Amino acid sequence: MRVAVVGTGYVSNQYAPTLKSEGARLVCHDVDPGRQHEFAVHWDAEEAADLASLTGLDLAAAVNLTPPMVHAGVTRELLELGIPVYSEKPLAYTLERGRALAYLSATGGVPLACAPDTILGESEQLLRAFVDRGLVGRPLWINAAHTHRGHELWHPRPHFFFRPGAGPIFDVGPYWIAAMVNLVGPVSAVTASGYTPDLERLFRDEDGSVTNIEVNVATSCGLLLEFESGPRASLLLSYDLFLSDAPTLEIIGDEGVLMVREPLYRGQGPVLHRARTDQNWSLPPDPPSAQPWRRGIGVLEFVRSIGTGRRSRLDAVFALHALAVMEAAKVSLETGRRMPVSCGLPTGRPDPMLDGSDDLAA
Repeated sequence: MRVAVVGTGYVSNQYAPTLKSEGARLVCHDVDPGRQHEFAVHWDAEEAADLASLTGLDLAAAVNLTPPMVHAGVTRELLELGIPVYSEKPLAYTLERGRALAYLSATGGVPLACAPDTILGESEQLLRAFVDRGLVGRPLWINAAHTHRGHELWHPRPHFFFRPGAGPIFDVGPYWIAAMVNLVGPVSAVTASGYTPDLERLFRDEDGSVTNIEVNVATSCGLLLEFESGPRASLLLSYDLFLSDAPTLEIIGDEGVLMVREPLYRGQGPVLHRARTDQNWSLPPDPPSAQPWRRGIGVLEFVRSIGTGRRSRLDAVFALHALAVMEAAKVSLETGRRMPVSCGLPTGRPDPMLDGSDDLAA
């Protein structure tokens, strides 16, 4: 298969190994010709001068890895060219633009899907399987948290994380929202509170120069989510707090608790269980087989779904619901009100992917 990588920045080098390992031939395009050429040389990829150059190449898909604020525009252009698109999250910055993309995909018959793909990996598939097996009984509450000190400490170009279209809700929020919807179904309402302790961040470049990054988003946010199926969830997302020992996600039911400690964006880590009568945590017995997570397995699942005619687990409807949750949280932050969540399309839990599924085969 031939796959186009549009945007050859930091994260492209995490997608490329997964795609190449499945025999994909890569084509790349970036607005920075130097960065594009560097990617092409490193990954033995063809170079495309512009998006229009991608037509006629018999692409299985284009992977949109551009900065968040331009996701929607680039995805729209690719869909209009008739190229199936797998976009990094979020699908768009606003729900209105996301709906327009979903409509364009549906009416034009050009498939569209969106990260995160961590719900396809081992830890989240096992978590889903154990919930479905009834190990927690009736789900009642989800506690979830992700905190760190800031992207300026490790990312080579961290500025966009502190601009509209990113921030914790739109950057890391999709991992946890997708995970929770995968477990208990769609969100019906959200209430959010947040603030910005530091209006500037110091960033030391590779050459040693120090610059100030202006912060234009809330960098610490707490969300209360209500689900159509009944449970509630608390979600803490922060760029201001050092890592704590709090589990990244635990789902509590009337018969037990399941917990994952590793951050969801790593797609790994054991799932621990404690029944209502247990004193200690343990590994659930007889776990089903599940695929290890690698960044980019969502592209493989997406391409496979196109070939088989099956709905992708990460399709535009699933992504649009996550975007509706994020936009409702943003509005709640601004207004202090509880916000209903609706993307305008029926949303459910994606199908599980376990026990030798070949849905990641290229």
